[in-house]
Amino acid sequence: MDYNPTFYRQTLAKNLSVQPSLHALNKADASAFITAYAHLFEHSPWVVESIAPFRHFTSAQDMLDALVQAMINAPEDKRQALILAHPELGEKIKHIPLTHASLAEQESAGLDQMSDHDYKIFHDLNTQYRERFTIPFIICVRNHNRDGIIHALNQRLLNNKETETIKALEEISMIAAHRLALHLNALHVSVPKNLPEHGFTLSTHVLNTADGKPAKGVILALWQDQKKIFEGVTNEDGRCPDLALQTGSLAFGVYQLVFYVGDYFITEGHKSATPPFLNRITIEFDTSASLIETSKTPHYHVPLLVSPYGYSTYRGS
Repeated sequence: MDYNPTFYRQTLAKNLSVQPSLHALNKADASAFITAYAHLFEHSPWVVESIAPFRHFTSAQDMLDALVQAMINAPEDKRQALILAHPELGEKIKHIPLTHASLAEQESAGLDQMSDHDYKIFHDLNTQYRERFTIPFIICVRNHNRDGIIHALNQRLLNNKETETIKALEEISMIAAHRLALHLNALHVSVPKNLPEHGFTLSTHVLNTADGKPAKGVILALWQDQKKIFEGVTNEDGRCPDLALQTGSLAFGVYQLVFYVGDYFITEGHKSATPPFLNRITIEFDTSASLIETSKTPHYHVPLLVSPYGYSTYRGS
């Protein structure tokens, strides 16, 4: 296959703002590694699973190269299934169940805020593309705006099937590069240097109350002042030890802990609501009172008890 790796390597280099150490990633349990990085390829964890036994990565580029090679060397039916797992861009995305990563990407290009006129343009072009090539049009949305996507769609309608199949895989590689950069950047954000002498520590625990078990594989993120300072995933106990380890002592203030439970419940087989009734749960909490109350470093435990249709939380210890 005549595949050009330049584009995805440039995408990673341009968007990776840290030089992460991959020692912990290389030594992690295989299931934890797969859970944390399965989202890199749309609804296709097999790509990450295929490299899990061979983790001796020296850099993020090394890891991405291995992932792309696993995709390219996979049987044709697997590559085809990966391409077909991608959603139609702009197709009334708020009514279609999307992964958290795909939803964020389409929102970044404004595809969730289109007029009926723009929607019709996308719908007609998507229909022409699928009828011509029998696959969805795939493009790395974060590299384009809405007009750029429409222009690319028109141009690529002139290609042949073989060219578009290769192009789809190249775009999937660039999507994976963006997702990997975002994930690694979030994991390695430095704690601000102007912290007070003491702050607070944070932990969480997610329980699936519908099935009476810990919720393994829930992606979560911690935000402050519209900046993501941590992203991780719950383990087999429904906990995220990296949350405390990577954030350390946090400055007192207002934070948002965001849980992406929609993908989790779909993965668990709860498809009674499509799209999910609860997709993204944000718990906003304020720790400012502790700045006055104590001279020690308090611990905040913010658990989530959740089902497909309801949730609760509280401040634990």
